Amino acid sequence: IKVLETKRKYPTALAGAAEALGMSGNKNAIPFLRDVAKIPDGDVRFKAGRAFLLLGDIDKALPLLDEATKEGKTAALGDIFHNMQGKTWEQKGINLIRKALTYKNNESRTLAALFLIGLAKKGILNEDLPKLEDMLIQISEEILAKTKLAASSYGYSDYRALESVMLAFEELESKKAIPILKRIAAHPEASYLDTRANDTVKHIESSSGRKSQ
Repeated sequence: IKVLETKRKYPTALAGAAEALGMSGNKNAIPFLRDVAKIPDGDVRFKAGRAFLLLGDIDKALPLLDEATKEGKTAALGDIFHNMQGKTWEQKGINLIRKALTYKNNESRTLAALFLIGLAKKGILNEDLPKLEDMLIQISEEILAKTKLAASSYGYSDYRALESVMLAFEELESKKAIPILKRIAAHPEASYLDTRANDTVKHIESSSGRKSQ
């Protein structure tokens, strides 16, 4: 708490302190976190949002985590997904995951689609799976059309977007996606994904064969 009070010009320190306070479970930190969350630094606001979530201040947490998701910090979307299930605010979480489908960065969009597909497969919600499948194919085609894939420490990573795409296609057992998966495996910029892409194709083909028997 002292760091939050005295290190206002040091975003890295503030972000670290916010994260530590969230893990501590000390709800007395909430007023201090609310003040720090006003600082216009993306990482500080993200870590404050994560702390609010852990401390149970959902109304303050969700807007900050949504903001971070829009910026491309997909860990924020993961925080929402992994903490919402069975909670009273689960529908709010689902709404934010659906909202992430509309964002410009492909990493957030593909991860949101993967989460929604998983929830639909569990029967937790009804989702237009063919529409999500088509969106994932379109995103994959846009990424694979590039000669140089984007890679960053967080956000807007084409590689991580393709990883989510492959997991989603496997969950869907999407025969329609097989050509895209083969293109991922063959793309010179995505060579480290080739084994995963080929394994996903084998899984889909195997699942299709079992269903036809």
